[in-house]
Amino acid sequence: MEKEENCQNRIGYLDILRIMSTIAVIMIHVVASEWYSADVNNSEWFVLVIYDGIVRWAVPIFVMISGVLFLEKGNKGIVQLYKKNIFKIVKVFLIWSLIYSLNSILKDNLSAKEWVVVFLKGPYHMWYLYMIVGLYILVPLLKEIVKNMMMTKYFLLLTLIFTFVLPYIAKIFLLTDSGIGMLIEEGMESINFHFTLGYVGYFVLGYYLNKINTGGKVKWLIYILGISGFVLTVLLTLQISWLRKIPDGTFYDSFSLNVMFESIAIFVFCKNNNHRFEKSYFKKEFVRRISQYTFGAYLSHVLVIEFVFFVMGQNKLFDCPLIYIPMITVIVTFISFGISILLNHIPIVRKYMV
Repeated sequence: MEKEENCQNRIGYLDILRIMSTIAVIMIHVVASEWYSADVNNSEWFVLVIYDGIVRWAVPIFVMISGVLFLEKGNKGIVQLYKKNIFKIVKVFLIWSLIYSLNSILKDNLSAKEWVVVFLKGPYHMWYLYMIVGLYILVPLLKEIVKNMMMTKYFLLLTLIFTFVLPYIAKIFLLTDSGIGMLIEEGMESINFHFTLGYVGYFVLGYYLNKINTGGKVKWLIYILGISGFVLTVLLTLQISWLRKIPDGTFYDSFSLNVMFESIAIFVFCKNNNHRFEKSYFKKEFVRRISQYTFGAYLSHVLVIEFVFFVMGQNKLFDCPLIYIPMITVIVTFISFGISILLNHIPIVRKYMV
């Protein structure tokens, strides 16, 4: 959701990814409103799983975009990073959390103590702001790593092993109640290795994928793995949910191999097809302008979802999820971007809220 300030040096496909990811996050949260309360044996829930499973790349893509923008050599120093980027996120969080917490008071009649907790925690989608601030703090250290391509590859190898492969193997074995899964988890806890865990791997991965050649035979391997990732996300979620007889999002996790494959494929596909937008000034300028409003849309969309469900009825998704999920997603997207456009055109509001 970060903005590229120098229009001459803009990376066009990042604008496309930013818009796509914002819409994908909206769809995830539309589906989530009913996903955990659904009966796993109903066909409606099957539709929810498919829609939800095909957009799990949204947050990893956001983080990868940030990695491209913040790990370039020409970026700002530590003082500017804190003053301009980290302080802005904190400022935006406090204002929007206040708005959402006041809304919670109206809905839930919170006590003063409960309100303080809700305010400091923020609404569920703003966990991202906490996480991205943590990554920004690491930027000066990560920039030293990516100066050397061998060190970058080594960092990503450790990420692959400790963030994706070993936990994924443990998850698979835990499905069968095998002791191997527990053994892997206990082994990782004993090693106490955290350096490449979490979203920092996606942060560096975005920078790396932007730098390397992702054409030729490499892209087809990535696309095949990406399609496999989409299929696995759906099938594994169905399987584990049927086994446990309740909706289970274990394989929706951003650090599941299937979601990683999805995320890399989406990123590379947009990068490799960037020229299709670069050829047309109108398309390029339209995408650039819409991309400027993604942050405001992200911040406001949960309020919009609540409003839309209040008007339409909370259980509307179950009437016909095949139609209502994309329809509500489109409605929420247009309203959220409309709010963002409005906020961005009011100078004092733009300074503090978007």
